[in-house]
Amino acid sequence: MVLIEGGLLVTEWVDQEPRSPGHEEELGRRLASLHRAPWPEWGGGSSWVGACPVSPAVLPDGASFYRSRLLDLAARCGLAGSVSEVVDRLDRLLPSTAPALVHGDLWWGNVLWGAGGRPWLIDPSVHGGHPEEDLSMLGLFGPVPDRLLRAYGEVRPLEAGWEERVDLFRLAPVLVHAVHFGGGYRGQAESILRRYARPPARRPRGAPAEGQAIEPILRAEYRGAMTADSPSAPVEASGAAGTEVPSGSTRYRCAACGNLTRFDVVTTRRTRAFHHYSVGGELTVEEVEVLDQKVEEVSCRWCGNGKAIEVIEDGAPEPA
Repeated sequence: MVLIEGGLLVTEWVDQEPRSPGHEEELGRRLASLHRAPWPEWGGGSSWVGACPVSPAVLPDGASFYRSRLLDLAARCGLAGSVSEVVDRLDRLLPSTAPALVHGDLWWGNVLWGAGGRPWLIDPSVHGGHPEEDLSMLGLFGPVPDRLLRAYGEVRPLEAGWEERVDLFRLAPVLVHAVHFGGGYRGQAESILRRYARPPARRPRGAPAEGQAIEPILRAEYRGAMTADSPSAPVEASGAAGTEVPSGSTRYRCAACGNLTRFDVVTTRRTRAFHHYSVGGELTVEEVEVLDQKVEEVSCRWCGNGKAIEVIEDGAPEPA
């Protein structure tokens, strides 16, 4: 900022250039450096997220901060009852870390690609929060490149289980959009609330435990949906309903609401694997090979439409 005076705000002019891989890597490093800086409190800071007013109150811990933010936003879009189960579980769902200084409204429209490969962040809703908040929101309206995540991790390693918390940290910005626009955003918020309101199901005896050979497949499938430059693998691909699943970074678009990032996909998969039982009967699943898989159904997570889904082939220009 150059000048703040009454109702006047003057900021530095940023010369821009086309986005590049170098920009993305530098954004990852700079964002990680921001998140590494010590910050004394949860909350505080801005009283706005875009045009949506929020409380700038300072709270004693992360669960209290996110509980207050979620309850307030949910009440304003008619989801107060639905959010209660999730906020009651925040002590268990959130990682136990100290607060960091976060941007607070980090979507791609608030990133400028400056000259010389330097990224600039604009229009923050700065406060003390969890770093995963920024990374999760960055992927809300467009994929987060693997190279950005790798560069981020070189400066500040991501905490174990971060993939499972992406939607949890997206809940507040989705609720902000539900307050302003309703419609598909409200439905998206309800889907996230249903997911985190239920505690994880108990593993049946003999089923593969988390961390065994089948688990990396599920993680790769998740990351393939989140990132734009994930390595090609059969389980990471997506396709039109009723067709074989193509390889590469094929993506979906909902022609009804414009969603490019969040879809419910029903896939039939045929696999071959080595089942190794211990003397005590515990099962380890190894050498899992996907023989065939087919997408049976695709629907938009935002608006619920299953008849307006388009496939965007790898390398094809995105619709305006």
